[in-house]
Amino acid sequence: MVFASRGAKYIFWAAIVLILFGLAIGYYVSSLTPERKPMEGQEKPYDYYIIIEEAGDKPLAFVSTVVVSVGDEYLTGDGQWYKVVRVEENRAYARRFEKTAK
Repeated sequence: MVFASRGAKYIFWAAIVLILFGLAIGYYVSSLTPERKPMEGQEKPYDYYIIIEEAGDKPLAFVSTVVVSVGDEYLTGDGQWYKVVRVEENRAYARRFEKTAK
């Protein structure tokens, strides 16, 4: 490589190091995000699902992007966790539970 000055050489290598550092941070951050529910092979029979609190029949959420199934978890805006315990047509009934740190 031919550089016009010694300073240009340092700037070039500093840019390479910064790019590699940025890629490493991006990879690390992407590994922290939760895995999305796969849609492959799943037929979406309904346009939307309603997640309903099992105890009080209170609607918790309307979901239109994925198929809701038993075992799915839902976190409300006020930090309460719910787990889907049964699904009837497009109505998913969820039970509140306490999530503990692993």
